[in-house]
Parts: sequence; C-alpha cells; structure tokens
Amino acid sequence: MLAEIVIFDGVDELDVIGVHEVLARARRLGAELEPRLVVLPQRSRTVTAAHGVRLWAESALSQSADLLVIPGGGWSLPQSAGIRREIDSGELPAAVARAHQRGAIIASVCTGAMALAAAGLLQGRRATTHRSALAALGAAGAITVPDRVVDQGSLVTSGGVTSGLDLGLHLVGRDYGWTMAAQVARDLEHPWVGAEAPATTLHLVVFDHDLDILRLGPQEEIPDWVQSASWVSVTRTPQELSIVYATADGPHQPGASGPWRALSVEGPLEHDVIGVLAQLSRPLAIAGIPIFVISTFDTDHLLVRSADLAPAIACLTGAGYEIS
Repeated sequence: MLAEIVIFDGVDELDVIGVHEVLARARRLGAELEPRLVVLPQRSRTVTAAHGVRLWAESALSQSADLLVIPGGGWSLPQSAGIRREIDSGELPAAVARAHQRGAIIASVCTGAMALAAAGLLQGRRATTHRSALAALGAAGAITVPDRVVDQGSLVTSGGVTSGLDLGLHLVGRDYGWTMAAQVARDLEHPWVGAEAPATTLHLVVFDHDLDILRLGPQEEIPDWVQSASWVSVTRTPQELSIVYATADGPHQPGASGPWRALSVEGPLEHDVIGVLAQLSRPLAIAGIPIFVISTFDTDHLLVRSADLAPAIACLTGAGYEIS
C-alpha cells in the first residue's frame, strides 16, 4: 500500500510525523506499507512547517497512492501559511477529490478534514477534526463527531494534533490486524484506546433470518405466538415488556423496530469473562454501526440492522473475530 502524506508550508509538524511514524513502524513489522511525504505538483520539495521545522518531500503527489493523508495546521491563523491557504487555492481539494474518485482511501489529521469537506466528500458523512474547527466542519455539511478517529470506509478523519497517532494505528489495525497495531502502540508507549486485538478468541454465528424488536407495556401479557417462535428473547422490567423475535414467527406489529440480524457469540461463556461486549462493540462504534445487545445465561447476542449486516461482518472480521 502506497501511503502519501501531503505536506505544505504551515503544516503542523506532529500532524505529519505522528501518522508517518506509525505507518513506518508497521512496515518494519511486516506490513506492506510505503509511507511517503509528498507535495502538490509544481511545488518545492522543501516546506517550512508551522513551528519552523523544515520538511522534505520525497516526490510530488502521484496518481497511484492507495492511501492519501491530509494533515492540518494554521487553521486558527487565517493570514498565515497553512491548511486555509491550501484550501483557498483550490489545488488541494481538487487533488483530494480526484484521488477519492479513482478509489484511494482519504484520511485526515486535525484540520486536514477541512480539505476533505472543501472537496465535497463529507456532505452528510460522520467526521471529526480539531475542536477549534468542529463548528466549521459542521457548517460545511459534515455530521460532526468529537471522537479521536471516525471511520467511514474510504474516508477516515481524526481529531486534534496528537490523534495522528490514533489514525495511523487505526489504519494499521483495519488493514493489517489489530495485533500489529497494538504492538506499534506498545513500541511507541502510546496509551491507545482503539479497537485492539481481541483479548480472547471469539467465534460469532449469524442468525439466518430477520428479527424485530417489540415494546409493550410493563403489565401487558406475553402474546401466545411467542411460545412457538424459533428465536425469541423476552425481558420484563417495571418500565416495559420487550420482545425480540424472528420476524416470520410473529404477526405484523405496528411500531416494532426492525429488521435486525443477530451475531451471536458461540458459547457458553464463563460468567467471569471480562470485556466481551466492550471489545465487540468498539470497532462497530468506530464504523458508525448501531447495535442492540441481548445477554443470555450462555452468551451474548449483538443485533445490527439488516442493512448493516455486511459492513458489520467486514468490520468484525477485520478486527480479528471469526464469523460464520
């Protein structure tokens, strides 16, 4: 994977170096990664970063990068060199749009996300940036999320300056495994809170049929048809009677939520196992996939909307879980 990181006058040093070092360390561990600093065509190979460090680019931006990383810098200083000036020139947003159109993954660090927005890529998409630019990102049409990393498949944004480390680790984990990403984090002595490798090997089984979720009043009777449902979970609390059931096994219920599909952890699980749901839900949360959780005596069941089943399977498989 050719990973090109665009540098320019006024770029923030740590925006560049953080993600570059993570990718370079992953390469040493065997990842097929080639991180490279580049400049826009017809630009000087040497740039002066925001705090005076001189950075040298290996080449001009190519047309073959698999991953294009856009750092930020200088957003709060509009009269200075930096990401605002690059956006205003139009060259950087145009290059980002072309790279995305030909299939490259586009990632940003800090206020580099504003270039993605200027390229028209974040309209109606979840994204993050430095807190000083969140309002501007929202005004540009993005759905702002104050997370360290927001993964939207071919578009991955990260928050403030140091989140470049988290961005790099997330990209390594997503493409080369969370075990490798966790090793890089340990080598950097970085307290990473990403979707690390599973603490225990888990196998999940996909239920073949759609499910619905029905809410009844706390004093209502359990419907007779529930007794013969092939997949059903009934929970009564002082606030509600909640029934999850195979859609085909019950009559149409106005107001029921669905359709959902179940990803069930192969059990039985010991009751003192820690962190199963936390680790399973983390990569799904990063990918923006909502879940509904049911725990039984033997195991845990993650429900995702039927339309999200394929991306959820891809997400969990990429995080190191086995699914059948």
